[in-house]
Amino acid sequence: MNQVLSPATWPWVPGQTYYVLFLNTSGADQPVTFTMDGKNAQTEDEDNDGLPDAWEMKYFGNTWQYNDPLAEPNRDGVSLLMAYALNLDPTRNQAGSMPQVVRTGNQMSITFYSGTPGITYTVEASSDMLNWSTNGVMISDPDTNHFRTATVPMTGLNRFLRLRVSR
Repeated sequence: MNQVLSPATWPWVPGQTYYVLFLNTSGADQPVTFTMDGKNAQTEDEDNDGLPDAWEMKYFGNTWQYNDPLAEPNRDGVSLLMAYALNLDPTRNQAGSMPQVVRTGNQMSITFYSGTPGITYTVEASSDMLNWSTNGVMISDPDTNHFRTATVPMTGLNRFLRLRVSR
């Protein structure tokens, strides 16, 4: 890879070799100090907004435009954190791409992507949408594509499931 690394070409790609060129145009010897911090470009969050800088750069071209992981810039009802957690493109309307609850016989289930590093996925159940709990929720191990399925038995007339993500 022979290119200048800049915000437009960042993040660096794992497994690639990079060189640093120091060019002294002063005509006199100059001291140089160079520090590598060893940060992971895929998970680094310099602006502390809960979203990795590489992800923000990929979709928005900067890290300062959206500093609230719960923001919904395209007003589709899907927060930036949820889009990141579910591996969705936050610049497109993703309302139709959200995991859907399915009722089969005497149980309900929801299948969701769970392969985003640094994200905790929690499925909760409720009978009144006021009191939520993980009690009785069974979650499968991730499949080869990082999808998991959470199931809960149907009890009573009303039963609801929700997926929560946190970082």
